Amino acid sequence: MTLPRINWVAHRGDPFHFPENSLAGYHAAIAAEANYIETDIHLTADEVPVLCHDDSLGRISGVDTSLFDLNYQQLQQIPAGHAERFGEQFQTTRIASLNQFVELLSSYPQVTAFIEIKRKSIYHFGRECCLRAVMQRIAAVQSRVCIISFDVQLIADVMREHSVRAGWVLLQWDEQSHEQAEALSPDYLFVDIDKLPPEHDVMWPGNWQWVLYNIDDAATRDHYLSRGLSFFETNRITEMLQA
Repeated sequence: MTLPRINWVAHRGDPFHFPENSLAGYHAAIAAEANYIETDIHLTADEVPVLCHDDSLGRISGVDTSLFDLNYQQLQQIPAGHAERFGEQFQTTRIASLNQFVELLSSYPQVTAFIEIKRKSIYHFGRECCLRAVMQRIAAVQSRVCIISFDVQLIADVMREHSVRAGWVLLQWDEQSHEQAEALSPDYLFVDIDKLPPEHDVMWPGNWQWVLYNIDDAATRDHYLSRGLSFFETNRITEMLQA
């Protein structure tokens, strides 16, 4: 079977083999020839954007505290190696800053990054603060960045105020979301495959590119390829690229 070209997005780097959103994971994904990577952004108490999916440190650090209560320097004292999953293998890993991520991206001109601004930071600090903190730091690589979010208003603000690509992540698959997508007309629409109706086989037409997540096995990949889709986000970037 000859497969069409697939655009694989490394979801949080290579979280099957490395702590999620870690610089090591992104290096590994790029070494495996990923041309697209995705990361999550929260702000610390002193408004430094860092690469982290949760505002709580419990899952990755085993520490019951919030990013919003720590400044960046305090955060650097806390391991972020997913000890529950990896034991002591990544005990020196720390949550990386967006500045470090941009430095990494600068070294790989073939790579495009999707940067998701998380809703809890948006609600805690405000859209303007979050956008300002992120946009100030990505200027050097802006042409290879796409800002994404579940927050439709933040994506509207990005499209109105900044010369950067934007993607909306759907909260649900319904007619209201369809109407919002048509009004927004972003560069990308992201959707969780678990939110697609089982019987549904036609994606909403538009000027956007669909990105489906998470595609972590060959059978699921082939199912969506047969429906004409080929832009997939995965937690198993090394395995999917080798396949």
